Amino acid sequence: MKEVVICGKGILCLKILKWFFERKNIYKIKSFVPAKNKKVNSPEDWDNKDIKSFCLYNDIQYIESGVISDLFEKDQKENYKFDLLVVAFYKEIITKSELERFKLAINIHLSELPKYRGARGINWALKNKEEFQGVTIHQIDELLDHGPIFSQCRFSIFYEFEEVIDVYKRSLEYAFLLFSY
Repeated sequence: MKEVVICGKGILCLKILKWFFERKNIYKIKSFVPAKNKKVNSPEDWDNKDIKSFCLYNDIQYIESGVISDLFEKDQKENYKFDLLVVAFYKEIITKSELERFKLAINIHLSELPKYRGARGINWALKNKEEFQGVTIHQIDELLDHGPIFSQCRFSIFYEFEEVIDVYKRSLEYAFLLFSY
């Protein structure tokens, strides 16, 4: 059974959490590390409350602090490695020593890499009048949005009339499809 740790926030993380849970004969969700949201009463706060409730109900460790290193203090020996780390919207930098605690660490990024690294890739794509937006799943390394790309998809966007929220919602849909495929 592969041990999985998930870090992040929002509806995409909730869907990923449920995806792994539905496959509990293959995966054991070891912990969930929430990204701390600075906006109070945002939709992401609501999703995070759903995530916390899901974790508590299903006996999944929920690292309240939102600090990934707290996971290691509460768990195995120093040389122990979890099988998989999945990150979606976790804003903290994961250090090299933290990454070394996982056999594989992946990030789900809502833009095509390497073109739009960092935050606000959708905003930049629309501002730059791009015809396409993408989603990337890549291995996490010490650099920001840098590691080897495992999977990508792209889809048309229409900068003339689409707003960031429109492209964001479609990006979330494509991200989950790409992840679950």
